[in-house]
Amino acid sequence: MKVVVVGSGGREHALALVLARHAEVVVTPGNPAIPGSVDTPVFDLVADGTVDLVVFGPELPLVAGHADQLRAMGVRVFGPGAEGAKLDKIAQLGRRQFAYNARHLESGHYVNYTFQGSPEVITKIQSRLRLNGHVHLQHFVRVA
Repeated sequence: MKVVVVGSGGREHALALVLARHAEVVVTPGNPAIPGSVDTPVFDLVADGTVDLVVFGPELPLVAGHADQLRAMGVRVFGPGAEGAKLDKIAQLGRRQFAYNARHLESGHYVNYTFQGSPEVITKIQSRLRLNGHVHLQHFVRVA
């Protein structure tokens, strides 16, 4: 069985290592740290008909419809179609990226304050607003 993993990050590296236990794995575009990496586009790799499965790691090619195009060519693909990937992308828009201190990996919180006032008032408010130890980043914005 020949499997193509699309991507070049840590997620794709882990996928490639696990899939390599049971199949021949090619990673595109890959990177030098991932065994089996090639710099050939996925559509060129599947053109000869020897690829049994394509596994997508990153979301961008899925949103662009690459999985749908490969399915239309008769290739088995692991990953949602463009519509499903867009729904997932929309769901992620509501999530915030949290800042965290590497020594406290259990959780991290991001607090954003927006105030209207003079710089002296903002400084006074900043000095009084100190939250608990689980807040690792505080951001103060002064609105003019």
